[in-house]
Amino acid sequence: MSATKEEQPKKRRRGRRKQETRIGARIRELRKRHDLTLEELAEEMGCSASYLSRLERDVSAPTQSRLAALCRVFKCDIRTLWHRPETIPAEPLKPGDRKIVFSSDRKRKLELLTDCVTGNPRIEVGILTVEPRGQATPRDSRNGEMLLLALSGKLEIEVGADRYTLTEGDAIHFQTVIPHSYFNSSNEDAKVLICATPPAPELFERRY
Repeated sequence: MSATKEEQPKKRRRGRRKQETRIGARIRELRKRHDLTLEELAEEMGCSASYLSRLERDVSAPTQSRLAALCRVFKCDIRTLWHRPETIPAEPLKPGDRKIVFSSDRKRKLELLTDCVTGNPRIEVGILTVEPRGQATPRDSRNGEMLLLALSGKLEIEVGADRYTLTEGDAIHFQTVIPHSYFNSSNEDAKVLICATPPAPELFERRY
């Protein structure tokens, strides 16, 4: 049976509304990128997993407070939730334009070479500088991978039960779920190139 004239405008309006509020796939993408289950993200947001599931299926539209909670958990702005660029523009990044994140004791510095704070790269790349006696034991629950390339100095690193010493030119690749730590026992700064996926530079301040 064909729809009546009165029903047709309503149907078109509903279709436009669903298209305008289609944010579920983006929420799911960001949740998986941060290696969170529905239950874990719901707890962080202060809502139920069933409500979050409805958001991801575009059955429900998020309120402003829920959007704010998503931005807080994902460490992004509102535009990141609604739009993911098809391509990342290729632009040179000058040393003075790099975002820099310090650990709480200021002995470790991460210079981001990818815009993981406001952009949406699938990989985090940066230059990690560890001062003498600087150390860290990351508590990283991400199911991802990490590669370190020593640029200068010397860095002791433990991955699982194994210990290695990285000097200039040495590289190591491992899964981030394996317990790992590092320590600079020398009298000079150790500098390494770090590549990690999925990206989560905000963990630098929380996990060290």
